[in-house]
Amino acid sequence: MKGAVLVTGGNGQLGRSMKKVLVREGLKGEAAEVLVAGRRRSFEIFGDFLFSGSSSVDITEKDDLHEAIAFLSPQAIVNCAAYTAVDMAEDEPEKAFKTNALALEYLAGSSLEMDIPIVHISTDYVFDGSSRVPYRESDTASPLNVYGKSKRAGEEILADSGCRCIIIRTSWLYSEFGKNFFNTIFSLTASGRSLKVVDDQSGRPTYAADLARFIIKAASGHGHWMKNENRCGIYNYSNSGETVSWYGFAKEINRLSGHGSTIEPCSSADYGSKAVRPAYSVLDLSLVEKEFGMKIRDWKEALAECVEASVKGRAFGFENM
Repeated sequence: MKGAVLVTGGNGQLGRSMKKVLVREGLKGEAAEVLVAGRRRSFEIFGDFLFSGSSSVDITEKDDLHEAIAFLSPQAIVNCAAYTAVDMAEDEPEKAFKTNALALEYLAGSSLEMDIPIVHISTDYVFDGSSRVPYRESDTASPLNVYGKSKRAGEEILADSGCRCIIIRTSWLYSEFGKNFFNTIFSLTASGRSLKVVDDQSGRPTYAADLARFIIKAASGHGHWMKNENRCGIYNYSNSGETVSWYGFAKEINRLSGHGSTIEPCSSADYGSKAVRPAYSVLDLSLVEKEFGMKIRDWKEALAECVEASVKGRAFGFENM
């Protein structure tokens, strides 16, 4: 167990997607219980990756987190734990900043003391959406909502700490696991509901399984980042392809699923979300493709894979798997 890659937030959609990818690579998951700092903690082990939920490794509890990391002595930490309820964050800014910013201070402290590199997941919502060309990693961040501000604060804490890390900004993350835009639209269209979906926000969706493959590659030491003299780097990652609105994304989910529901466009103002979202959040992928030697696939191809997985999962009774 010691010397593995520790994945925090292992029960969320990205953590579960990482497990799925590792299983596809031929690894079998094993449950383990360990006594750390006076209490038993549960983990799942997939090869060199050790997955923890918040009940086992809570990144918002400084001393407990430090004791767990010191005991496990991981070769790297992948931080998938996050507060992601964008609208709720407007009413719960303290909770959002506690998980998305303050906890990064705790992680960075342990990283520095024990020289453990961190892979941290951030968001396109650090941008205000005023651009009309894909955002590069070096573009100025100017978040519009509490969620985006908390994630940006976490980025700055990591970068300023001096720890070895990479920050991966992603956009419109979805999967067959848990609560997300894809699962909501898939379920509603399966029931024949007529929907109205926002058509004035554009971006590119990210299939969590594809992001998971990149994270696994990065956390396994591929690329030069773990020995980067600049200590901290930022990379954009989403699926590639044409820009699409949430309405267009919903229509493609409906089409590929064969559900045939009626979907109509509406404006952000008509939809009435509490948090303001960026109107444009397309990420430039050239840096990550160049430095990690990868070609990121089109979001429509990735979506087709997710739809197929969802159809099969629901056929066997695994709702939201």
